[in-house]
Amino acid sequence: MEYSLEKMDEYLKNGLAIDATMGGLILGKSHSQGGIYFWVKRDNVFVLEGEVEGYEYIMNQGASHCFSESTYRFHQPELHKHDFIDYEPDLNIKLLDTRDLGDPKFLLFDSGGFSIINKWSTKGYLKTIDEMNKAVTIEKIDEKNARLVYNSNKPIEIFYYDKYEGYISKL
Repeated sequence: MEYSLEKMDEYLKNGLAIDATMGGLILGKSHSQGGIYFWVKRDNVFVLEGEVEGYEYIMNQGASHCFSESTYRFHQPELHKHDFIDYEPDLNIKLLDTRDLGDPKFLLFDSGGFSIINKWSTKGYLKTIDEMNKAVTIEKIDEKNARLVYNSNKPIEIFYYDKYEGYISKL
């Protein structure tokens, strides 16, 4: 399924979509409640790529690139999965809040890449993931060129979960 750039601009202006290119914690429907569709810009159209759910975290392209090993290690639901309970995120967390949008609810991404971290892993690593997401972004120079932008040089302490040792510092 495809929509024109103009159609998606209309959805953005009418509050039915959120530009999710810079990432953040998604608030909204779970998969069992219908989820939230996400669309990716491909040349001159947006293409429906999939569905995400509330409490998953989107890492922007720059952070996904710079922290690829960490995002892979974080996104292991089998290590974290348990009964999920909704929670109120810290006020400093970057949010993609779809709860007040009408239907349909869309998240829009520019082409280039991003990471989705499941809600179980996100809950355990939320502050670290958010720090990583805010630390590095991508700035588009033109249609074919972009550059990494380092927004922070503050060290980020990364802990991974080990089923035998609990949370351990990054090696």
